[in-house]
Amino acid sequence: MRSIIGTAVPSIVLLAGCPQECAPAPAAAPAVAPAGAQFFEDFADPSAFYSRFDRMWTGEWNSGAAWGGNTNDWQADHDLSCGDPNGTSRTVHLTGQAQANDAAFFTCLPGNDPAKGHVMTTANTEGYIIAWFSPRQVFPNLHQVCWDQNIQDLGGGKWTQVLFLTQAEAGRSGGDLGFTSPEFPNDGGPSTDQGPASHGVKLVNGTMTSWSSLGEWNLYKSGTVQRPFSGDVGVTGDKAPRYQQCVIDNENGTLTAVRSGPAGSVTSTVQGDIPNEPIRVVFADDNYNPDKHNNGSTSGIPMNSGQGYTWHWDNIQIS
Repeated sequence: MRSIIGTAVPSIVLLAGCPQECAPAPAAAPAVAPAGAQFFEDFADPSAFYSRFDRMWTGEWNSGAAWGGNTNDWQADHDLSCGDPNGTSRTVHLTGQAQANDAAFFTCLPGNDPAKGHVMTTANTEGYIIAWFSPRQVFPNLHQVCWDQNIQDLGGGKWTQVLFLTQAEAGRSGGDLGFTSPEFPNDGGPSTDQGPASHGVKLVNGTMTSWSSLGEWNLYKSGTVQRPFSGDVGVTGDKAPRYQQCVIDNENGTLTAVRSGPAGSVTSTVQGDIPNEPIRVVFADDNYNPDKHNNGSTSGIPMNSGQGYTWHWDNIQIS
């Protein structure tokens, strides 16, 4: 089923499917951006993710060893034949930093149907880990970003973010675009080497929060305020549906979020902006000790709550 919110973007795809490992899919035409879009990708061609996006595992790949045993292994949604994500899974096993850059990402094409193609990110382990991907281009004049994702409660240590990185931020990162939100500054607490980005949105369960800092990103202590969008689109235990999220810069110092989810749709406006300069757009799977949060303990071997470790993404549109 497809629907329209704002500009012409598919909003919900109800089934997940087959990854790169599966049999070759029928040839699919390259994604064509809707009118007014600078970038569009619906993953109808599974290879598009690997050719059109940068991707990386930010953080120590072996940090799960702090818990002992095989805690660098976890179960991601879909088996290797991309079966039902609610009933099948695959083991992700990390062996090194470079391998983690690939292991955290895989594509699916249900029934070899290009209309159902999408991409997964999956991450676990102890510490602050980000599995991120970003279109391989700079956007000079961006007003709106839309994407589809599953809306679930994966526990207190897992959430998603979309970051709007300035050229100064991207330039000093050395190619690693794994920035955090402002509550994780890189001054001794849990964070990444890049620290907080100056602009972005954070999705936790059915809610979304925005932050904007009009200036250098490292002024977060005095210059960044987090602003929650009103409304909660709810969560579901069903891993298959993906719901459209849009963030719109109204060019008047405000941002509007137009969002759908299991509980319906909401629209909300807050103060904020997307930088009026060339930027990179980053889609991030953020993780901070997921098992420890799910287990509710701070010592011993954490238990997997069964909530899962996978986000499903689709229909990236940047205008």
